[in-house]
Amino acid sequence: MLSKNGLLITHSCLDCQLNILSDVHIKVLDSFDWQLLVFLERYPCMGRPREYSVIAFLRAFLYMELAGITSVRNLVRLAHDKYKMKNLGFNRLPDHTLFSRYKQRFGGHIPRIMMIINTRIMNEEPMHMSLLGIDSTKLDAFSLRDEDAAWGFDHVRRKYYYGYKVHLLYDLGSMTPVCYTVTRANRHDNTQTRPLIKRLGARLFKVNTILADKAYDTKDNIENHHEAGVLFIAARNKRNTRKPVNKYRIQDYFKIPEETIDQLYKNRMDCEHANFLLKEQLSLKDLKTTGREKVLVKVGITLIARLIQALHQLIHQKSPRTTIIN
Repeated sequence: MLSKNGLLITHSCLDCQLNILSDVHIKVLDSFDWQLLVFLERYPCMGRPREYSVIAFLRAFLYMELAGITSVRNLVRLAHDKYKMKNLGFNRLPDHTLFSRYKQRFGGHIPRIMMIINTRIMNEEPMHMSLLGIDSTKLDAFSLRDEDAAWGFDHVRRKYYYGYKVHLLYDLGSMTPVCYTVTRANRHDNTQTRPLIKRLGARLFKVNTILADKAYDTKDNIENHHEAGVLFIAARNKRNTRKPVNKYRIQDYFKIPEETIDQLYKNRMDCEHANFLLKEQLSLKDLKTTGREKVLVKVGITLIARLIQALHQLIHQKSPRTTIIN
């Protein structure tokens, strides 16, 4: 028996070792030092201590995201693979009813977990978080009975949908999430600019430029971010200006050649690619829960999985701009 990253792992024979190493998703999880999340194990209540590790549950949920396992019941079917269960951190796999109880405990910790992983990525790639993109993506509600959701308009498909919006700040170099919020589908994108920037905290001083679409084109965004030394570049929304002179509003403040901004602004499309990776390669689009708080946790776990994928790729000197692990 060996302890790796604070979790119990068995290497009792060569076959067992090969069994574990052949699972690429386990390898991805093992690229992160889980001792950095030991604060999750602090027991806040009186009485009997927890029977299971909170980190083990988090690893199990992330494994589901990475492996495309769609339900906890399907994960529990892996219980016969005792070596994989040991690697996830379980001596025996809990009953499926315990998973939802533990899952909600992550809610208040997800922003901190994302910050820690982003810091690890920054150690591998010093330019991480220097160029950010801000965008939102739609998320269909699991049920029309979800009272926290609302009707919103999908500008891509040109039709209404019932659900939520996930608002994200991305690192455009690696196409990975930095922080996020979740609102009803009828909230305007720009209402979440301040909450997202607030979540950056002191990391805002690491940022050089933020790229956004025309939904974020306001004087306040340019002026407020300039005070922090950040260029906020959004496509001009002609509805906000009667007689626009420049292609970009930021040119009203700074003499920057249009060709220079055009070249930089092309990077904003990486927001769309990042959304694609989260929805098509992971499971951001597949909600199986109702209520904003549960949706927040579900989205957060998907984003953490994406960050750990990128960290794994960088450690192995490969491109983080993909979910294909090789």
